[in-house]
Amino acid sequence: MGLALAALMALNVRANSIDIRIAADRKAEVHERFSGASPAEFVFLASPCARIDHIQSADGHVIEPQGVGPWRRVAIPAIPALEISYEVLPIVEARTCSVPLLIPTHPIDPVSIAVTNLASGLSLISAPHLTAHRDSTGRNVIWTATLPAAPSALRLEWETGNPPTASVAAPTGRFAWNFWGLCAVLVIWTTAYLVWARRHAS
Repeated sequence: MGLALAALMALNVRANSIDIRIAADRKAEVHERFSGASPAEFVFLASPCARIDHIQSADGHVIEPQGVGPWRRVAIPAIPALEISYEVLPIVEARTCSVPLLIPTHPIDPVSIAVTNLASGLSLISAPHLTAHRDSTGRNVIWTATLPAAPSALRLEWETGNPPTASVAAPTGRFAWNFWGLCAVLVIWTTAYLVWARRHAS
């Protein structure tokens, strides 16, 4: 009995899980636990409507993200357990927002995810396999699922908020010039070939 209990506790420690609690002001507190040894590296995708802040390891060590591009890196130091916690703060009061999450760069087993809505007005989470149910108090809704991999973001929709801003057209660079230049070369080459073929045929 003692060995079975110890094995079960060890299994729970190694389980991959992401727990998200969204407060009334739409600030999300996230706690992640993954199997594997540290040091390790995590990444997250920057979002225009929310930012990740106050990243801490299991021993309370504050970690600053690195990088300036859309993908930011977070280096986890050597700690006894691969656990991190952080906050996701809303930048704008948008009705829909893709909330970023930290994901490990090393391979992991399936991860269980739980999202608890604490009177934030959250109405929908666009993610596969999530099922909603009430907690023991009957006041808060919890979405749970077991996913084959950790998601990089969850798209949340609230009952109120500003409509999403129109996306800004990305610069095409030299692609448009190269495309139309290629079309012009093909037209000229085809015309020249047809003229040459007709002259030789006659």
